[in-house]
Amino acid sequence: MPRPQTKQLIAAVVVACVAAAAASMALFHFIELPAGWCLLAWCAPAAVIAVAGHGAARKVALSLCALLIALAAAEFILQAMDALEHRATSIRLEGTYLDYFRHRDPVLGYAPMPGKATAAKFIGTTEIYRVEYTIGPDGLRITPPAPPEAPVVMFFGCSFVFGEGLSDSETLPWQVAEACGHSFKTRNFGFHGYGAHQMLSAIESGWAGRAAPDPVRAAIYVGLLAHVPRVAGKSSWDLDGPRYILDEAGEPVRRGCFDSGWRRILRISAAMRR
Repeated sequence: MPRPQTKQLIAAVVVACVAAAAASMALFHFIELPAGWCLLAWCAPAAVIAVAGHGAARKVALSLCALLIALAAAEFILQAMDALEHRATSIRLEGTYLDYFRHRDPVLGYAPMPGKATAAKFIGTTEIYRVEYTIGPDGLRITPPAPPEAPVVMFFGCSFVFGEGLSDSETLPWQVAEACGHSFKTRNFGFHGYGAHQMLSAIESGWAGRAAPDPVRAAIYVGLLAHVPRVAGKSSWDLDGPRYILDEAGEPVRRGCFDSGWRRILRISAAMRR
C-alpha cells in the first residue's frame, strides 16, 4: 500500500494540476491562449512533482506529464495545419476594424465600438472591397434619418444585415428605408458572427427597446443555416455570447454565456474544431 507521504504527493499532483487548470480558465477572461499552451501550463506543476517526487507519486506525475505533452503537441500540429489551410485560401483582411472594432458586451457577448472603422478584403492580390463602417453612439450601424413620428423596423442578423463589405448607404436596412420613402426608421442590429441568440438577448434584456424607443412596426431576422451551430455555442469567436437552454415548457431561458470553464477551452481547441 502507498505510504502516507506518497499519498500526500499524489494528492499534491492532483491539486496542483487542478489549480493550474483553474488559473488558466480564469486567465481566459482576459487573454485567449491556444489550447496547446494551456495544456503545457497544466503540465508544469506535475513536472515539478515528477522531478522532486519519488515512487508512485513520481509515476503518476510522469504519466500525467506525458499525456498533457502529447495532447499539447497534437494541438500545435493541428493549429499549424489550420494556419496552412487558411493561408492556402489566400484570403486577407485589413483595416482598423481588426484592431479595435469589437468589445465585450454583457448582453450580446460582443458588439461593435461606436465610431468609424475601415475594412478591406483581398483574395491573393485582388481587392474585393474597401469600405468604411460607421457605428452610431447607440452601438448600431447608422441608417438614414426619418421623420420623428415614423415607426421603427428592426433588422437582426449577422454580417449580411450589418453589411460586410458594403458602405453605410448600401446595407439592407438603409436600402429598405430608402425604398419605403423614409416612412420607417430602420435600425441595424446586425453584426459579424451574430445569431438568433443575440437577437433574443437584445430583445428580452430591453436593450433593443432602448436603442429603438419609438413604436416598432416590425422586427426582421435574416437567418442562415450557419446560424444553427452559433445558437448551440459552436462558434469559436462567440465565447462570451448569450447561452440559452430550453426549460420544461420548451421555452428558451438564458443560462449565462458560452465561455463557462471547460466549454471555452474546448472551443479554442484545434482538435475540437475539426
